[in-house]
Amino acid sequence: MTTRNPLDAPPTTETLWRLFDANLLPPSAWERAHQIARLRPTPQEWAAYLNRVLLMLGTALLVAGIFFFFAFNWRDLPRVIQFAVLQGAVVLCALGAYVARLETWAGRMLMLASALLIGTAMGVIGQAYQTGADSYQLFMNWALLITGWVLISRWNILYLLWIILVNISIITYTTQVIGYGSEQTLNLTLTGVNLAFILAWDGLALFLNVPFMAQGRWFLYLPALALTAYITYFALDVLFAFDVRWVELAGYSWVVYVGVLGIMSAFYGFIRRDMGMVTLVALSLLVVMVAWVGRELAGIDEFLAFFGTGTFTLLVTTALAYSLLSLQRFWDKEEPSA
Repeated sequence: MTTRNPLDAPPTTETLWRLFDANLLPPSAWERAHQIARLRPTPQEWAAYLNRVLLMLGTALLVAGIFFFFAFNWRDLPRVIQFAVLQGAVVLCALGAYVARLETWAGRMLMLASALLIGTAMGVIGQAYQTGADSYQLFMNWALLITGWVLISRWNILYLLWIILVNISIITYTTQVIGYGSEQTLNLTLTGVNLAFILAWDGLALFLNVPFMAQGRWFLYLPALALTAYITYFALDVLFAFDVRWVELAGYSWVVYVGVLGIMSAFYGFIRRDMGMVTLVALSLLVVMVAWVGRELAGIDEFLAFFGTGTFTLLVTTALAYSLLSLQRFWDKEEPSA
């Protein structure tokens, strides 16, 4: 195994810190290094950034204005006007996105506005005709109707909206249709859906080299955070037997928990190499292990549980932090694959 030359690393702030810390660059070169690496935005880049921010703010205010327009004037609007204004706005935004092209920020924001207004239109139809449909049908149909736009948009924000709608659809379906006693099934379903979404996104970005997926993957931390919460609560539920039906299946439940964290650790520890994702795995392990020790010690003595759990927390936190630092050093030393 050969050692990678630090000067061959990508130009990031962390890379510069390491170069200066290793005395490979003199302190006087700090300003010039940032200029060469383009880590500080130019006036033109600031103007482009402000333009995007104002465009996003304008889109949000436009959609919010349409929402409140219908909410305030609902009883005074004729049925034809209710549908014509809203559906016309959906069509105009979609046509505007086509004219402006989806590669531009204007086209993306128009497509996002159109996708949001689809949900509003479905809500208006449900209110107008009093369909009596459950909430999950609104979110499920909303996600289905915008799926085509999401796929052609090649924009991570629309994908984020889509996965949020899928999560809400599953949650509302479980609570409204399946009902009480389905909490563990809900957690497992949401865990599987979010895990599949995250791995599919990063897998396509890594192995098929899809540009917009490789560059815009920051939003994956939101479904990953939700996934961590779902699987951690699943483990805590089994640990403390909140749902007595799962007591007999506790052994299989731990296999599921360890399997999900193992998949995340293997993929993001050795294939995709994402410290944020690995840290979420470590956080889940910390919470579950501390909860388990606290439960065991509480059955012996409350005083012992208080101090013993605190000491165990410090030890496990230190061990996990050391493991993450060791993993980062392993990544730094290993020769990157071609």
